[in-house]
This record gives sequence, C-alpha cells and structure tokens, in this order.
Amino acid sequence: MFLSDREKEKLESIERLLEEKIAPLADKMEETDQFPEEIYRLFAEHGIYAIPFSPEYDGAGFSLAFFCTVLERVTAVSGALGVLLGNQTLGSAPLELFGSDELKRKYLPRVARGEILPAFALTEPGAGSDIRSIATSAQKKGNHYIINGNKCFITNGSNADIYTVFAQVTENGEKKLSAFLVERGYEGVSAGKNEKKMGLKGSPTSELFFENVAVPEANLIGAIGHGYAIAGGTLNKGRLSAASQAIGIAQSCVDACARYLKRLKQEKKKDISARLHKLAEMQTEVSAARALVQLSARLYDQKSPEILKYASMGKMFATEMVMRVTSKGMEIMDDYAYTREYPVERMFRDSKVFAIFEGSSQIQGILISREILAGIE
Repeated sequence: MFLSDREKEKLESIERLLEEKIAPLADKMEETDQFPEEIYRLFAEHGIYAIPFSPEYDGAGFSLAFFCTVLERVTAVSGALGVLLGNQTLGSAPLELFGSDELKRKYLPRVARGEILPAFALTEPGAGSDIRSIATSAQKKGNHYIINGNKCFITNGSNADIYTVFAQVTENGEKKLSAFLVERGYEGVSAGKNEKKMGLKGSPTSELFFENVAVPEANLIGAIGHGYAIAGGTLNKGRLSAASQAIGIAQSCVDACARYLKRLKQEKKKDISARLHKLAEMQTEVSAARALVQLSARLYDQKSPEILKYASMGKMFATEMVMRVTSKGMEIMDDYAYTREYPVERMFRDSKVFAIFEGSSQIQGILISREILAGIE
C-alpha cells in the first residue's frame, strides 16, 4: 500500500484516535446495542467524515482509495463503526454525484462537517436487489412532489437527518424511477423500530414511512427517470465501501487468531502446525482482497469505464472472503471461539451482512459476467 506523506499523517492520527478513545466505546456498544453519541462528535472533530469530500464542500479532498484504507482501519475496531462511516458517503453520494449545485451547497458541507447524517433509502419489502419493483410513489403537485410509501432495512434510518429516497414518478402512464432529497423533519416522515440483528450491534437499521410527504421540486436529484443511473452510479462507491469494511473485519480476525496462536506456540502445549497453515491461508485471502479493492478504488478515482466490473468483483470477492476467514478463525480458536472472551465470534456474526447489502453476491456475479461478455467481440 502506497500512501503520500499527507495520507500517512492522517492515517496515523486516526489510528491513535481509534486506539485511545474509540475502541473502549465500541466495546460498550457491542454490549448495549446502542451507538454512543460521543463517537459522532469524535469523528466530526477529527475530520473523519470530511475525508472523501471535495474541499469545495468543506471536505478534505482525499481519494476514494485512501478512504477505503481508512474504512478498513475503522471497521477493524468495530463493524458498526465502519458501517456508520461508509453510510456517510453512501447516503450522500447521489447528492454529490448527481445533485444540483444548489442542493450540494446546502447539504454537502454539513455532511462533511458531521453536522448531519445521511441515509440511502432504496430497499423496500418487495424490492431489494430488483429496484424495478420499487412501489414508493412521488406525485407532482404544484412546486412539490408528494411521496408515499415505505422502505426497509435502512442503515441509520432512525437517526439520519436526510434521506435519498427512490420513488416512482408517473408521467403519461409511464413509471419513471427518480431520486429525492428528503429531510427527516418533513411532515409525514417517520421511522420504525430498530431491527434486532445477529451482528453489527449498535448500528441502527429500521423501516422508514412516508405519508403524503411534500418535498420541494428543487430537492429532485438529477432528473425524472434518472433513478436507475443514480442508484447504479452510487452503488459502485457503496460496493467498494462494503468490500473495505469486510477486509477490516477479516484482518482483525487474522490478527486476533495470530495473537492466540502465538501464545499457544510459546506455551508448547499442543501441535498447532495445521492451524498455522490455516492462518497463512486467511492472511493470503485478506491481502488478495485488499489488492483488488485498492485497484478498483483507484480506477474509480480515475473515472475508468471499467469501474462497474471491478467494483463488483471487489465487492463479491471481499465479502465472501470475510465469511471464509472468520469461519476459519472460529476453527482456530477451538472452544474459545464460542465465548465472548475473544472477539472472533463477533467478527463471525458481523461478516454475513456484507455479502447481502449493496447488492448480493448473486447480483454482483450477474453484473461482472455482463461486463465480461460486453467486452468480447
């Protein structure tokens, strides 16, 4: 991994913050399933939210490749922390990539400063990976759109301040998927209870309800009917974010297993050669995933036309890799794997979701194969 002096300095300061102040709070979060408000403040004070945003909008102007490295380090401490940080970019990416100058000036600086939290409201009970089935509607009325519908499994749904909401606009009898910036404070917006999840304790995931919500026409992101392009363009970034989070958990699992095996080796109580080989396989997989994701992120930074294929490959490989690695980690730890004395059981629980959100592995496979075939004459 090659970092500039500026990137090295920033990464070192983040690692100090994680070790000294964030890690103890993350342990508490795992016990209570509540996200400590202090973490929001610490991330904002240390400019962590600002990392991927342009200086034009009070951001730090770092590359996506560097942001992926930061995400990896943060998620190594806690999966919920990584999801929070990743969602800060996923939730605002439609606005950043497709929003009007007016919307960008109004909201992006506040996101970069950590003053408001965004959320990406796409998934519905009847529309997961198949966004063509989205039923939420937006009806034009004067200089507003009236939104009705509900979303599910929305990360930060219950505590976000702004949402990118995907809804169908009907024009001349034709449904056109579109995206809107909706503030939580708008009348008719409400969130359901947080889901009880097997992993990512402390990361709130909830339903959202929109009942006759009047959204200003100016809050339309892009143009009517551009929803598919907006979702697709946003998810390239989201896929690399999810992949980086998976790598962070996997590397943390390798490190925890290595510490455990080193102690056993020093005690010389049993033959651990088979488990050491398994550890080597785990680290090899993590390093391979990291190399692919870093390459993909650099292609994103360079606006490469191959980004869809590479982002999908990175997402599929890294998120399946973390399940293999944490499963092997459970085997290495023997009986201790099933106790909370060691963090590997938490990593095992946290790992599954990354192959589900931002598009399942099956969806990634379809996208990758489609891109491969398109390149064959």
